[in-house]
Amino acid sequence: MKRVSAALSVAVAVALAAPRAGAQEEPEPFAVDYGAPRGCPDAAAFFGEVTARTPRARSAVGGESARVLRVRVEKRGQTHAGRLWIEEGAATSSARDVSGGSCGEVVGALGLVAALAVDPAASVAPRPAPEAAPTPAPTTEPPPSPSPPNEPKSLDANEPARDRSTDPPARTPQKHEPPRWNVGAAAEVAALADAVVAVRIFGERDFGGRLLAPSIRIAASRTLSVDRSASIGAATLAWTAGTIDLCPLRFDLASAVTARPCAGLTVGILVADGSGIPTPRSETRAWVSASAHVRLAWALSAVLALEIEGGALAPMLRESFFFDPNVLVYRAPAIAGFGRLGAGVSFR
Repeated sequence: MKRVSAALSVAVAVALAAPRAGAQEEPEPFAVDYGAPRGCPDAAAFFGEVTARTPRARSAVGGESARVLRVRVEKRGQTHAGRLWIEEGAATSSARDVSGGSCGEVVGALGLVAALAVDPAASVAPRPAPEAAPTPAPTTEPPPSPSPPNEPKSLDANEPARDRSTDPPARTPQKHEPPRWNVGAAAEVAALADAVVAVRIFGERDFGGRLLAPSIRIAASRTLSVDRSASIGAATLAWTAGTIDLCPLRFDLASAVTARPCAGLTVGILVADGSGIPTPRSETRAWVSASAHVRLAWALSAVLALEIEGGALAPMLRESFFFDPNVLVYRAPAIAGFGRLGAGVSFR
C-alpha cells in the first residue's frame, strides 16, 4: 500500500493531460478499454471509482462520440502494476503508472488518476479498494470472438468486461511512446578555462519508443567572457558554438524520471582579445569538440520537464594563445568536464 500511496501523491500533483480541458456542467461521456488479469476488479468497478469521485463523467451509450479511458493492469511477481492513458481521436495523453500489492489497490488508484484528469476538483478522499470480479461458472459454450485491440469499449452495466491480459504486448501503446518535439534552455558550466559559464538553447526531435528511443537535439550556446592573465598581459576568451546531440536509448528509472546516454559534436569559434600590452589584438580560432554525457529528465507534467546533464568533452583542435615572446596565456585542455541544468517543454 505504501507504493500505491506514493504513486497517488504524484497522481494528485500531476494529473493526466487531457486532450481537451475546461469547466463543464454536463457530465462528459467516456468509454473504457480495460484489460486486467483474472481476479481483478472489472471495467465497471474501475469506472465506478471515477464516477464516485466526480459527477462530470458518465458512461457513453450507443454510437455516442466519447473519449476513451485505456487501462492495463498486469501482475509482476507479488505486486501489480497498472497504466492509464486517455485517447480522443488521434490525440493521446501521456501515460501514468501505478503499482501496489493488490490488484484492487491499483485499480482504485487508477480510478483516482482518471477522475482528476476529468475533473481537477474531483474528490481525493480515501476509498476502499474495489472488489475483484466474481469468477464465472464453467460453460461449454464457445467464447465470443474478441473485438479489435484498439476498438473503444462502451461502458455497459450489462456487458461483462473483456479480460485482455493475454493480448500480445505489441498491441498496447505502453510499449511505445509517441514521437514528440522538445524545446528549452539550459545553463552550462565547463572546465575549459577555470569554470566557463554558458547559456544554451535547444530544439529536439524525440522519435518515441521505450528502450530504443532515439532523439536528435540541436543546440546553440554562448559563453560569458573569461579573463586569463600572463606575466606580460591578459586575454579575454569567449566561445560561440552549435552542438548536435544523438541519444539512441532511454531508460525509465521511475514513472516520471528517465535517463539517456548521449554523444555530441560541437562546432564554433573561440575569440581571444589581448589587453595590457603595447599592441593588443584579437584572434578568432575554430573550435571543434566531441562529447559524451548522460541526461536525466524529470517530467513535472505532460509538457514540462527539468533536465540535468553531466559528462566530458574533448577538443579536437587544441588551440593555444601566446604573447610574444612565447608567453602562454591559454591552451585548450585535452579533456574537460561539464554539467548542465535546464528545462524544456514538449509538444506533438
